[in-house]
Order: sequence, then structure tokens, then C-alpha cells
Amino acid sequence: MVVVSGSYTTRYAKREENVRINSALVSPETASALVRALQNEDDVWGLRLPYENSDHQINSKSFRLQGWLSHLDGDLRFDDNDSFRYEVGQMRVIPGRKLTKAFMLAQEAGNHQTWICSDTGEATFSYEAWCDEPSPDDDYYPRRNRSSGWRLWARIDKIQTFLATSRYDLICEVQIERELRKEYGRAHESAEKEKKAQQNHPAPIRWFHLRCQKAYWKLVSY
Repeated sequence: MVVVSGSYTTRYAKREENVRINSALVSPETASALVRALQNEDDVWGLRLPYENSDHQINSKSFRLQGWLSHLDGDLRFDDNDSFRYEVGQMRVIPGRKLTKAFMLAQEAGNHQTWICSDTGEATFSYEAWCDEPSPDDDYYPRRNRSSGWRLWARIDKIQTFLATSRYDLICEVQIERELRKEYGRAHESAEKEKKAQQNHPAPIRWFHLRCQKAYWKLVSY
């Protein structure tokens, strides 16, 4: 399994790491040129690849950049009152229509939300969300090791089959932010101060191009 989209944070006593991942379909012939163009964009805030139905998709004769995952909006509804939920939110990303049609995906609930390929009965995509413990309520507290976030996993062989059939390659963007923290902190530190620091020093985005060549993968990093 490989992560095709996700956002999660790991906190330690004196440091914090934020990871964001997304992916999209791209035409094989122009994938490298498109990645270079995305690298040179002036807008560096956040991830850049489109989701399904996004206005940022490209569908021209020379360049194709298409979302294959669907982003969900909305509230928690009944789960908002679950005291054991901690900071876990609703599902953020699910397989898009192209994937659902190609594999005839059927959603199955369990420990994780899973999408089953109707032809084979195999789990093709799996969504996990977690939060180790709630945010501390004390005004002054020692920082502890904890993590929270979500990830959408996909079977590598199924991705390979889909790309070969649809004649697409896959590009992925990965952004990792690492920050040093004081060992003791206030539970209600200024969120605006942290946000401003991130905007002044945005983390670079690492790009990966996965080419499907018959029975094997070729991974190119930028």
C-alpha cells in the first residue's frame, strides 16, 4: 500500500513535524515539463495538485493534469459530540469517480473506511484517521509525544493497472514542515503567531513522478 493523499502532524517534546501529501494524474509525454512549471509557481502556500472537479485541472491537447481523488467538505454532525473522537475530523479525501468506475468500488465500513474492488473482492483503497490524545487543557504543560491526522492508502498493483489502462502517469507532491518548540508551552499559544511564521518560511514541496512502464514502476524525484 502507498499513501496517495494525507495530512498529519507528529509532536515531540522539542519539535513538531507536519506532513502533507497529494497526487494527481498527468499525461506521460509532458509530465516532466508540467512538474517544472509547478515548481516555478510564485504561489507557494499549500499543495498545488487538483482534486476531482477542481478549477485547477488542465485538459488541453499538450498538457493534461486531472484530479483522481475527491475532496469532501462538511461538518461532523453527530460525531461532534463523541468525547473519544479527540481531534479526528470527518473524511477529507475519497477515491474519485474515475477510480470508482474503473474498479467498481464498493465502500465498506470497519476499523478503517475501505473501498473494495467488486471484481476481485480485494481492498483497493483504505482511509485512516487518528488522534492519540486530546489537546492539553492546562495553561502551562510539558509537551508530550503525540500524533494526529489522516491518510488515504492505495494498493500499488491496482494503481499500476489503472495507470496502464487509462494511459496516465501519477505525480505526487510532498511537503514536510519541521519546527523546533520549547519543551514547555501554553495550551492557548497564539495561533496567528504560528501561522505567520509558516507563511514567512514556507516548507519546500518535493515532487515525485511515477511512470507506469509495463510490469514495473519508474520513480523520478524533483
